[in-house]
Amino acid sequence: MPDLFVIIKSERNGRSKLIAIEMKRQRGARPTVSPKQKLWLEELKRAGIDGYVAYGATEAIEIVRDELDKLRKEDDNGEVF
Repeated sequence: MPDLFVIIKSERNGRSKLIAIEMKRQRGARPTVSPKQKLWLEELKRAGIDGYVAYGATEAIEIVRDELDKLRKEDDNGEVF
């Protein structure tokens, strides 16, 4: 199971999206995602939840910001989430 589940919510219209983030250490050799972790991410994707792997907190924050930007752009385009 991923380390984090984050609800991304648009302040413009209240729409939200759930994402999952598997955290990995940033220092040292780049850790790999285990087969079990990959399976979790695949199952979440099938359930409509985007999953990511972040190497350190900075990368996790970037993922959350990118997802929020996508949600805001959908708001700007009038698309239904």
